[in-house]
Amino acid sequence: MQNELADIVSVTMPLQTNEEEEPNMADNLSNARERARRDLAKRLGVSENEIKEDGVERAEFPDASLGAPTGGEFSAQMISNGHRILLSHNDKGYEYRTSGTVLRLYKFKGDNHKVD
Repeated sequence: MQNELADIVSVTMPLQTNEEEEPNMADNLSNARERARRDLAKRLGVSENEIKEDGVERAEFPDASLGAPTGGEFSAQMISNGHRILLSHNDKGYEYRTSGTVLRLYKFKGDNHKVD
């Protein structure tokens, strides 16, 4: 029983890393920033050059959907480490959330969106 529990815990615990230990994390964040800028420009019908990056900050999200579930979506209820990517266009702010490979647009026109 104890070995079974150890296997479960090792599977469900989020992996804690930092950018010095995980070089791909910085690459993933850079890629997510580019994808976010491209996605927002497309949604707004403007050039990527018109999108301003206001900041990137580390964040902990309440679940695997990064606190941005899409309609009826259920996700694992565990703390997910990631980043908020803050962009703007014409003084209006937009928030993207990423955990590396997953990217979501938070509350765009009232709805959350998965970004491919």
